Amino acid sequence: MNLHHRRHTGEKPYTCSYCGKLFSSSSGLQQHVRTHTHESPFSCSQCSRSFKQREKLKQHERIHTGVRPYMCDRCPSTFRVKNSLARHLRIHSGEMFQCGLCPKAFGELYSLKKHHRRRHDKLQFTSPGTES
Repeated sequence: MNLHHRRHTGEKPYTCSYCGKLFSSSSGLQQHVRTHTHESPFSCSQCSRSFKQREKLKQHERIHTGVRPYMCDRCPSTFRVKNSLARHLRIHSGEMFQCGLCPKAFGELYSLKKHHRRRHDKLQFTSPGTES
């Protein structure tokens, strides 16, 4: 109950000795510290790839087992990772990420960012009339 209470009050008694970032749980701090130490204690028994987080190992193991627990309720598609299902659902909802500088729209935020870097960041450094 203590951790639950801290999440609501915003209390963060655990401090990273590397960067000073604060955490509400010791496990959150422990997971964060691995970003500094590059420790990856969770290893796959099939291919010995290792991960910083237990959840990432579980997701990876699904490659070997073929388990795809996240199912689309609109079509037969299944996914190993919850985020992949969320991204897929935008196909059905029509939700798009609109570029603020031109009429293009994208199904993934990553694609919009890539477009912006390739198309619009480049334009900042070209002379008028030399756009590609």
